[in-house]
Amino acid sequence: MADATEGVWAPFVKLNQLVTDVVVNKDVSQLPELEAALRRHKTNFISLLKNPAPSAADRARLKKAPKEGLDGAGGELLPQLVVDEALIVSDLFKLNELTALHLLQTGEAQRPHYPGLTRGLVAILLYYDGRRALVTALKTLVQARQGICWTSDLPENISAHVTMYTDKILGDNMLDKILELLPTLDWECEVKKLEECRALGSARFLRQLSDMHAETRQALADTVLCWTAQAPLAWPLTCRLLEYIRGVKVTGRAGQLGNVDLTLLMALLYSISVSRVLKRQGAETLLRQLPLLADAELAPQLHARLAEGEARLEPERPAHEEPWQTPGLRAVLQFAWAMTLSSLRPLDYACRGSGNGELARIIEKDEILADMAIKDGAFLHMREKMLANEMFHTEEFFVRHLHDLMSELMDAMPLKLKDLRNRADEAAHTIQMHQQEGLEPPENLPRHFEQLLRLLTALYERDPLGLGLSRGYWVTEAANHRQPSLHKFVRLAGDLLPPPLFVPYVELLAALAAPSMSRVETYASATPASKGLTARQLKDMVAMLRLVAVIAENDASSRLVMCETPSWPPLVVMLRLQTCSVPGQAKTQLLLTLAALARSPEVGQALWQGLEQAQVLQTTHVMPGQQMELEEVEARAEQFAQTRAFLRLLSVLVDYEVAADCLEILLKLVNTYDPTAGELGLSVNGDLTSGQPGAAVVLQLMQRSKLLKLVGVVPSEAADGRAVAAGCVTGQLVALFSADADTFAEVMYSFVESLDADVVRMV
Repeated sequence: MADATEGVWAPFVKLNQLVTDVVVNKDVSQLPELEAALRRHKTNFISLLKNPAPSAADRARLKKAPKEGLDGAGGELLPQLVVDEALIVSDLFKLNELTALHLLQTGEAQRPHYPGLTRGLVAILLYYDGRRALVTALKTLVQARQGICWTSDLPENISAHVTMYTDKILGDNMLDKILELLPTLDWECEVKKLEECRALGSARFLRQLSDMHAETRQALADTVLCWTAQAPLAWPLTCRLLEYIRGVKVTGRAGQLGNVDLTLLMALLYSISVSRVLKRQGAETLLRQLPLLADAELAPQLHARLAEGEARLEPERPAHEEPWQTPGLRAVLQFAWAMTLSSLRPLDYACRGSGNGELARIIEKDEILADMAIKDGAFLHMREKMLANEMFHTEEFFVRHLHDLMSELMDAMPLKLKDLRNRADEAAHTIQMHQQEGLEPPENLPRHFEQLLRLLTALYERDPLGLGLSRGYWVTEAANHRQPSLHKFVRLAGDLLPPPLFVPYVELLAALAAPSMSRVETYASATPASKGLTARQLKDMVAMLRLVAVIAENDASSRLVMCETPSWPPLVVMLRLQTCSVPGQAKTQLLLTLAALARSPEVGQALWQGLEQAQVLQTTHVMPGQQMELEEVEARAEQFAQTRAFLRLLSVLVDYEVAADCLEILLKLVNTYDPTAGELGLSVNGDLTSGQPGAAVVLQLMQRSKLLKLVGVVPSEAADGRAVAAGCVTGQLVALFSADADTFAEVMYSFVESLDADVVRMV
């Protein structure tokens, strides 16, 4: 990785910072310095993460250093402890002895920045940091390459230099080196080596090392992804990446891929895709330059591995072909390859014109391959192994690519989708017949359409990047040729839904009903399917309520439309259900849906009345109400989902906008109150005798009352005009008595005494 005279930390950290300054921050003034640094570190990139080898001669020199000095007679003598520690570091990382000494000395110099750590532990920390810095610099350079998937806004001279430089280092079997390197970067093995050298340190120290190690592995995988996305691979490298994926074992607790394996799978999916090329101008010209068309070996070999290789009997498998460690990944790749072939079908003449007649023949097998992938559970595996990873939705290119695959399916294979739906209807009929006869339905019934709905739900229900890809399912005036197909799919999926598909379909609608979409249309899509539901269909009801809540949360007009629906008045229905013997899961969702609907003031006013009339909000002792449900049922179960949902409903109803209106009324009552000198309208026994409406308010504000505390709390929780309103109430109260100094002092004393400590500090 570096020769023995160089360090393995500072040079790489400096290089990474320089790459960041020029490539990320676009500091053109440092380009000459970057060019020199890249020339100097080319060997480090090519021999990626390969340490300077230990040397018997250097080891002998180091051992003599305590008596003879490092450079022989007259050289600086080294303490024996330093020599021993340097040899430990050398053995730990299989590092050249002099490089290990240099690293240890750097650790000593950096100790002030790492309080509580010895120089040996600091040296270990710097070693991992240096490796991370080198790989991160490589990833940043590859990410800035000119290519077909994205463009950068770098100045032309920087972009051209980065592309030319990375072409050279990537052309030197870099992908092979990365794929060989990744399995060796095993954190458990690293911990074992650290433990043997008694270098584990504290839990915090170990966590720092673990994070650096994970970031190093991820940066390597990101390098492969950026490379394949910008410059798709020819067959030898595609085959190498395919063999890596073939050997991947799922290690996640829920059966999902790890971050590195997911990234490499996406790299392979990008490499065998043409969707991003077809979106660009001059697509046919660019298409002919892709290895998919230009490399006559790629398409036949890849198709044979995915479509035919596993169809052969085990004894006939070629010697080089190992079984898939995770067969579901093969189904995912089959589906992706089928969608690639399908997208090339309209450009069949371009394929034939490229001289790749074999590809033209393979294109005709796109639907056969799609059937194989679906039968092998491609939809299920994409959801469980890809989307279940938390990282998936944080990576824009992951989400966009899967969206493109789904869009291609709906656009190019509508008959395939209709066939899947028909099979789902037949399976539902079979289930119904068995249930009527009191028999268990067969376990091998096809559920592919249901799995497709659940996959789409998992894809679109989260949008942390704000991509808004699900808008295409509702836009009828097509911005591109695929949107009518997406819209048609929503209609097809919801047409005369059989019971087993109701919940998956409604959950999909809830996922698609994100902000700025057509929530009214979403509601209309689901409402016909809800006819005939009974209380026993708990899952159906909860799914429908969740959909209504999502729509209501995001669109005010839809809230009013739903509440004005004559055939299904939601407030009446939900309040009645809330007072019935309904399972807690349904009551929780009922309260959450009511909270969503109550965001409109018109609905909130009606809901207040309904809550009291239905005694959900208990005002009498005649009916048990919600209080008994929360205090007895949930308390015994020690699960408080309903309590949280009820609090959310109250929070919406008692919004600070309502509080502001109440404060305004209080202010008017206080302003209009005119007490006689020396009395507040009280009788001898303390009863209120004044007929003025403001007298009761003033009386409450002059005591240690809940009203006084609430008026004092509102300003502390509001940062706008509502705080001013609360302050005016108390200010006007004091002003009532400002003419009489003694009374004014007494009122102020009572007022301040009655406030809580927090409110006193606020005043």
